[in-house]
Amino acid sequence: MIRVTKPGGRVAILEFSRPRHWLLGRCYRFYFRQLLPLIGQIVSRSKDNAYGYLPASVLEFPDGEALADRLRGHGLRAVHWQPFTFGIATLYVGTKA
Repeated sequence: MIRVTKPGGRVAILEFSRPRHWLLGRCYRFYFRQLLPLIGQIVSRSKDNAYGYLPASVLEFPDGEALADRLRGHGLRAVHWQPFTFGIATLYVGTKA
């Protein structure tokens, strides 16, 4: 995205993230690791683990300041981030230099 953005243009990324609150974080991880894949499998009527990849992917993906630092490293300036829904999703916005 950064490569095709004009100088002065803004890049915005809305990404899953991990809630930081100890209780909400535990509940979220349980839901995300145990219930979501089961619900996805039922809804998709698949015998495969339809959404098994999603929790592993999200829980390994950098979030918060770690992702903001990576965006800065790729040439974005004035990078800021705002968590939503108690930290389950985060919006990252930066400007191309």
